[in-house]
Amino acid sequence: MKSILTNGNDQAFAPYKLNDDILTTVTHELRTPLTSIRAISGILHDNPDLEIDQRDQFLDIILEESERLTSLVEDMLDLAELELGKAEWQLSKVDFIEVIYEALAATDELLREKHIQVQLRLPEDVPMVLIDRNRLKRVTICLLNNAIKFCDEAAGWIGIRLRVRGDALQVDISDNGIGVYASKRHKITDEEADRPRGNTFGEEPQTTNLGLLVGRYVVNHFGGRLWFEKDLNHGATFSFTLPLYQPAG
Repeated sequence: MKSILTNGNDQAFAPYKLNDDILTTVTHELRTPLTSIRAISGILHDNPDLEIDQRDQFLDIILEESERLTSLVEDMLDLAELELGKAEWQLSKVDFIEVIYEALAATDELLREKHIQVQLRLPEDVPMVLIDRNRLKRVTICLLNNAIKFCDEAAGWIGIRLRVRGDALQVDISDNGIGVYASKRHKITDEEADRPRGNTFGEEPQTTNLGLLVGRYVVNHFGGRLWFEKDLNHGATFSFTLPLYQPAG
């Protein structure tokens, strides 16, 4: 079953709709790290005699949640620029295999920490795409983090596939998580529904959802699509396409 996040004619980009989605998503996503930081800070304040190991553990959590907040703020600023049409684009011809390896390097520590196996299905070479390399790397990292977050905890697995489909390059990132309907994590403009009910991103938005919205804008800007295919009980695959570079003349 396939659900389309967006395409070139998708009306989901209407400002009145996006503003509601952004406000709801940001509110939910900010709440979790802020609540965590406040709770742990209170424990540290009220218990000055905590064991050093436990204190260090709490401080590590505060640091992680603070970094999470910083990432959210960056996504919010990026999304605001994109929605207002004020984003700056640094275009270059890119070999997307390099982008995938860069994204893997950025998430390597987390992949190792969670003992997640990564399977690559990459051709020896692919046609170039004309894109903003850094922005598309962020989109890829977002999808990898999303897959990492929901991988099977006992035997996590992520598949990354790159292929040419017609006149476009397609990137597929799969996980072996608990399934879409079980977690309600991927309810993004579901085509089965007549219209989105409540928050477009489901009942319990995750930090990656704001990144997905940014990614939707970025991919759409280059004439591509971002969507997911879901297994009702086991895992999901997020995909996006980018038009192949066509030299002028």
